[in-house]
Amino acid sequence: MANGNKKDEPRISPYFIALAAGILIILLAVLLVMSGVLDRAFSNDSHEETPSVETTVSEVPSETPESAAPSPTPTEMPTYQVYVTAGYGGDAYATTNTVKDGETDHITVIPDVGYSVGSININGTPSGYYGSFDLTEIHMDTVIHIEFVPMQTEEEAASDNEE
Repeated sequence: MANGNKKDEPRISPYFIALAAGILIILLAVLLVMSGVLDRAFSNDSHEETPSVETTVSEVPSETPESAAPSPTPTEMPTYQVYVTAGYGGDAYATTNTVKDGETDHITVIPDVGYSVGSININGTPSGYYGSFDLTEIHMDTVIHIEFVPMQTEEEAASDNEE
């Protein structure tokens, strides 16, 4: 900008910014769909029936030949995700977002000043919790949503009692 002309400065076109933002949103949506997060987070059928599987048992010889393959190594325990969302009026988070089958995760709930916990739903079901808690025996991906409500002032509480 030696001569004071703004034409010398590089500018990013607003169309380019809008295009880049659109591409990022599409990529994020594709990643969420591919990982199944959206399906699990918005699924109402959390209690789907497990299809039955027929099994047959064959007789195992009492002596194993020496050329038999070694026994397979044990598989790792499955891991599950804990997703925590909070409405307006506070914050909440899980200590660990990924847990092994059967483990416990601590959920911290922090209302803003002037707010209290209205409800805590776990996989769409009211939990009965009204503050921080331990989520125990996790055996599936879990979505926790916390709603906060404004607290009543002393004047509001007094006027409610008069009615």
